[in-house]
Amino acid sequence: FPYTTLFRSEPANPDEKVEPLDPPEPAWKGQKRCVLTTDAAFTLRSDRKPTGDEEENELLRFELGQGVALADGFAVGVIESGGVSQARVAFVDGRGAGTVVEGGAVHGDVNPPRLARFGTGVVGLVEDSDASGRVYRLFRIGDAATKQVDKGPDFADGRDESAAVALAITAQGKGLIVWDREEKSRATSELVRVTFDPQTLRAGKIERLSAAGRDEEAPLLVTRPGGFYLVAQSFEKLGRDIGAGQAEGLGVVEEPPAHLFAQPLDEEGRPSGARIELISGAHHVAGIDAARDVDDSLLVAVRLAGSSEESRHLRLVRLRPDGSKSERVFDSDELGLGIPLFVAIEGAAPWLLAREPSGAFWASVVPSGDGQLVLEPEFELAHREPLAASPTSWLVFEPRGRDVDLKKITCKASFATPPAAVPPAPASAAPS
Repeated sequence: FPYTTLFRSEPANPDEKVEPLDPPEPAWKGQKRCVLTTDAAFTLRSDRKPTGDEEENELLRFELGQGVALADGFAVGVIESGGVSQARVAFVDGRGAGTVVEGGAVHGDVNPPRLARFGTGVVGLVEDSDASGRVYRLFRIGDAATKQVDKGPDFADGRDESAAVALAITAQGKGLIVWDREEKSRATSELVRVTFDPQTLRAGKIERLSAAGRDEEAPLLVTRPGGFYLVAQSFEKLGRDIGAGQAEGLGVVEEPPAHLFAQPLDEEGRPSGARIELISGAHHVAGIDAARDVDDSLLVAVRLAGSSEESRHLRLVRLRPDGSKSERVFDSDELGLGIPLFVAIEGAAPWLLAREPSGAFWASVVPSGDGQLVLEPEFELAHREPLAASPTSWLVFEPRGRDVDLKKITCKASFATPPAAVPPAPASAAPS
């Protein structure tokens, strides 16, 4: 895997062709930033007897969502598939020991529970379905040791093909859920929101978040001082074929292009400032993730879809608290799919992972600097999936047949040898 550099800063001439730098061999080549802490693992095992297809194909039974870091360990949402699927939350403590809390049976093709940290435990959202369609069920687990699950209200989504839902809780204890809901009569999608108290699990009423006449979907939520940032996609063409664009591969796109925008929200989930277009123009999006930086900037990483040269770029957009915006473009043929994933770390800058089928590439995201962001392979992560991170360790999962191992690794934000060999940025680049 070659050393590569992120190099372009917005604004940039769209006709300008910037060639990647040809740097000298980096001083830290061959060093590891991520090291497996111990071979010990907490293994998720199923007592359910596999069906004939599963026996033949060795299908993985567990699907894991993104986890959260707790005061002493981690929590991650889990779905065990087959027959009647089961929703669970797996907890791994600081010593690597684990326990599983049952969330109940779920029906249909559903995603793992979404989680947000609250106190010493988690608040979560289980996806389920009933006769009326998709349902989201709110719950809280205050302490993994007691395995007590406190149930909140259910939120009906109807017969909707999309399952895009976001959950977040501010440091002040304000909870918000946003999801997209189809408007079949107009062949559009709108964003709706509901606020809740994570202590009592009491929720407000479901309200429309999208303005009338807007076609919007795929929400992400990031907390900020005084509320939240909403990141979503908006379509210019009304009456589109919702659910199209599901063809496999990134080169075939059937849906119209979308505008990516960020919208500041207050603690009640109401718009509290102007919405900001993150990337100029409309694009087909293959993958997107968002996170909060240590300076309270919003970071959005985007991989575009399609066959054009532009689709090979991994874009990193920074929206600062004062409303100013900058963009960096990473261009590498070696990225493969390059679907972005942020790993948030409390009190530190998040790490950005660009994934591709045969390995994992990492970029350290810094709040300021000389315009350089370095991307290096992390071989300890090549066949593992990061779930969550704390300032001292990370939680990853590793498939083991039909079972799953949850392991802890240690990652440091820099190499033992200072990166003195990083070449200077092009003269046109500016700090992010």
